[in-house]
Amino acid sequence: ARIHETAVKRVTRIYAATLADIFAETLQNSRRADAARVRISVSAPTCDPADNTQGTGETPLTVTVSDDGAGIADPAVLLSFGENGWDDALVRREDAAGFGFASLARRNCTVSSRPRSPDGELLPGWRVELDGDVFELGLRGTVDAEGDLRARLLRARWAFRDRVADPSLSGLVESFDARSYNDNATVGENLLFGTPVGDGFDMERLAENPWVMEVLEAEGLVPRLLEAGRTVAATMLELFSDLPAGHSSFERFSFIDADDLPELQAVLDRAAQDGVDRLGEEDRRRLLSLPFLLQPARHRLGVVDPALRTRLLAARRRFAASIPEALRDRIQFFEADGYNAAASIQDNILFGKVAYGQARAAERVKGLVTEVIDELDLRSAVIEAGLAFQVGIGGARLGAVPRQKVGLARALLKRPDVLVLCDATAGLDGAAHTRIADNLFGELAGRGIVWSLHRADLARSFDRVVVMRSGQVAESGAFEELDREGSALRELLGAG
Repeated sequence: ARIHETAVKRVTRIYAATLADIFAETLQNSRRADAARVRISVSAPTCDPADNTQGTGETPLTVTVSDDGAGIADPAVLLSFGENGWDDALVRREDAAGFGFASLARRNCTVSSRPRSPDGELLPGWRVELDGDVFELGLRGTVDAEGDLRARLLRARWAFRDRVADPSLSGLVESFDARSYNDNATVGENLLFGTPVGDGFDMERLAENPWVMEVLEAEGLVPRLLEAGRTVAATMLELFSDLPAGHSSFERFSFIDADDLPELQAVLDRAAQDGVDRLGEEDRRRLLSLPFLLQPARHRLGVVDPALRTRLLAARRRFAASIPEALRDRIQFFEADGYNAAASIQDNILFGKVAYGQARAAERVKGLVTEVIDELDLRSAVIEAGLAFQVGIGGARLGAVPRQKVGLARALLKRPDVLVLCDATAGLDGAAHTRIADNLFGELAGRGIVWSLHRADLARSFDRVVVMRSGQVAESGAFEELDREGSALRELLGAG
């Protein structure tokens, strides 16, 4: 995506993308494209509506708007801020802004166009989809908000706070309070009470940080945390020693891996023999690092008791009040009325932690955040942050599903004669697979697709099916021919 220079002049015109705005923009574009006819249809999902309410009690509908106008020749402009595909005369006459499509992010929007030949024949066209991926990245992204944007993001925080004050929602988020311990945050997060900048205050290495240790020593907390670390290590060994690596129980205690257990056992053996006070520096750091990662609401080990909470709050105050000048730019402290440029957009709006143990809490909170963003006309700012999000080498910071989508898009850009895919939609739900497969079949009509599928029933859409067993071809043919009693395909279908 690219941001066109004219966006700077038009930034105040980014509209809110309410449903009324969307229809107005869509119909306006049909007029600009010289359309003689516009068709609008509404359809409900074909699956169980109860699976699609997303907790709102309402069944989502699909609205399709199509026209017979000229459209936009280059789909790339749809992913550009402040740029559009209209001719110069129209842009001058109507001052077309070029923000419309981006405002539809997270609404599962698809835009397609097929030009006509001079004799009216439909020619191959293009299709662009923009679902929630860019919006989700924007929520995780950071912006150095100034002026009006900063004020609007803070208004979003207050609006969100008003929403979760409703008794039916009050348990979803535990807000930050400088005077209170947050049970849904870790011990380390409670101590720092801010967002680290850079790696100066790495949560997994706080026990190695000289200023952190100086504060803990001044508050007399080191012996208490060493004992807490020994308790955590002993509990982890008791719970997990007999479990195989990768067991789901490790996910709850995400700071412990199966590979850590032998090392923890060795540390505890030395502590039992010589005493905790006589442990070497490396062993002390290993034990001290464990309680920093405890989240009381999630890790109910009884280690973070009321007395420890009170002492940690005193350490929090000392940490912030006396932090050396050289470290002040390494952390941005939480302020109830201040914007935190080091934190993500979503974290700035939440100003707290999603409560552990609440049914679908994360999903419901994200829905509330989205409502607030839309009401305060912040969607475009979030999308800009998403487009600027650094996804890492090879998309390492993307989730599995967005990486799959990007991989497919990159392959299609090469316009191959034969596209070879392996489990290309394994992370997607059935509806998303069907949509993407239909798009691929349409795009590659007249060319070839070789697809190793993750589910045998998905092979119904292919002209020829090859079933493999132990690296050898077990059978091949049309799906209907192979779908018979005793066939290798029927065996796979039964196992699916």
